[in-house]
Amino acid sequence: MRISFISNLVDFLIIILFITSCSESSINNNNSELSCNELISGINSSKEVNFNFNNDSIVTQVGLEEAFYSFKCKNGKRIYRKKKFRLYPLNKDQELKQAELIVELNNELKENKLIGVFSKIITLNNESYLFQEEMGKRIIESNQRREGIVLKVTNQDSLTIVSSIKNNPFNPMLDLAIQNFNENNILDECFIDQSNSIKFNKIIQKYLGNIKPNYFYLNPITNK
Repeated sequence: MRISFISNLVDFLIIILFITSCSESSINNNNSELSCNELISGINSSKEVNFNFNNDSIVTQVGLEEAFYSFKCKNGKRIYRKKKFRLYPLNKDQELKQAELIVELNNELKENKLIGVFSKIITLNNESYLFQEEMGKRIIESNQRREGIVLKVTNQDSLTIVSSIKNNPFNPMLDLAIQNFNENNILDECFIDQSNSIKFNKIIQKYLGNIKPNYFYLNPITNK
């Protein structure tokens, strides 16, 4: 059973506060720059899928997730300059409206020099999708940041679990600071930048309401 559209997006989209440490061809396709040789919704197993992006044929490996399809471009090629990306199906008007908010949200994050995810609503073979780049170091680089540790927050049995997406070691005090921030609204200025936190929360509340971030980025240069 698929989880609700917005709850799955939140796990991926709500980027990112700054942390500081003290010490292919198409079937009747409507999208002019990007097309696909088959219906995405008809994919039911991991396989290769061909896209055409700006007249360049691109082979991708597709994977199936609970709420989206994941893709990895092969042979060094990119779609919208992204090697890895996700496609979230937009089957209902409400999902389309939510996707439009997600696009606006990430654009505003970037405009305010916070980290935003490349997001775009596309049509492939008369099916609508939200295209998003995959979480990883390229998101950090595309936002003009140095490569640094990215921490993911997950909730298991009412417990908040903080882990590095690349299994990098990090100060355990960051774990506690993130838990206090997300669970108790306690902002420890020794670990979480207050100015960026206020800016981030204001933008998030404008589009999604009171939702806490599920990813945090540690800037290796400024430690923020």
